[in-house]
Amino acid sequence: MKSGVICLLQKRLLQRVGGKDVTCFIKMAIKTVISDELAVNLTWRGTSEKPSIQQFSIINLIADLSHLNYKTASVFDINRVCQQHFLHAKNRVNRKLKTVNH
Repeated sequence: MKSGVICLLQKRLLQRVGGKDVTCFIKMAIKTVISDELAVNLTWRGTSEKPSIQQFSIINLIADLSHLNYKTASVFDINRVCQQHFLHAKNRVNRKLKTVNH
């Protein structure tokens, strides 16, 4: 029961995320629920040290909402945006640290 309520709350939260296109929506949706500091510890495909984000239910929910809100979005497009987001997480964290230290 608890997991169903949590999933419903996550869906409601993500439905409020806007975006002029599917790319903007996905980036903002991920940032809403996963910080860059956490994203650094995840990868798209997974490694022996880092889990695959593809297996997380929140990513499936973001993909489902992407298809619902952006009818022309392909699975390839959605996966590419997600993969790039996690690939560049360390760069975003480093930029934030550089800004804070100056």
